[in-house]
Amino acid sequence: MSLRWKIFHGIRQRSQIPPLQVIVRGYNTCQQSPTEKEHGSSRNTRDPATLYATYVAVAALGISYYITFKYKRNVYALSATQNVQCGQLRKDMKTYTLEEVGKHDSKENRIWVTFGQGVYDITEFVDKHPGGPSKIMMAAGGTVDPFWTIFANHNTPEIHSLLESMRIGNISEEDAESNKSDLYDPYANEPARHKALIINGNKPFCAEPS
Repeated sequence: MSLRWKIFHGIRQRSQIPPLQVIVRGYNTCQQSPTEKEHGSSRNTRDPATLYATYVAVAALGISYYITFKYKRNVYALSATQNVQCGQLRKDMKTYTLEEVGKHDSKENRIWVTFGQGVYDITEFVDKHPGGPSKIMMAAGGTVDPFWTIFANHNTPEIHSLLESMRIGNISEEDAESNKSDLYDPYANEPARHKALIINGNKPFCAEPS
């Protein structure tokens, strides 16, 4: 083999090595690239997934706490109502005088009524009353006992439960007894007479000019 051919052959071999190395390296890169991408993708998706799971857990915990707290509060309120019959004394509520109740006879001052020993704020219910607002307003600032004696259809568990849901307090036992005594008194609604009259009798009222 001539010297020229040896030199040419050596140069040719050296010129072919880099392309081969490039091909091998490129092949190795192609083989490793999916794996690296997979790991990179896993890391990228893992962090948002973890954050999402954290958000869901926190939200679920908050909702669970809210529902539990609200449920317990409603159960307590319901049990407090169910343990007391409509109109009976409730020791967990304030006691008002009949004078205080009497001041609440309009929407401006709130509309209160009594039933038994119970005091009820019926302001929002007045316009929804099946018999019309004017009927129920006859008891505003006073007691519904005489009306419910006449209209006995009110004396049902459903209506008692509805009324009790509007409970705001009590009246004293003495005031409740006073309402009952007036209930059976045919002269309870007699109008006030002029003080100048000479009263001969109160029931029935009998008087003469002075």
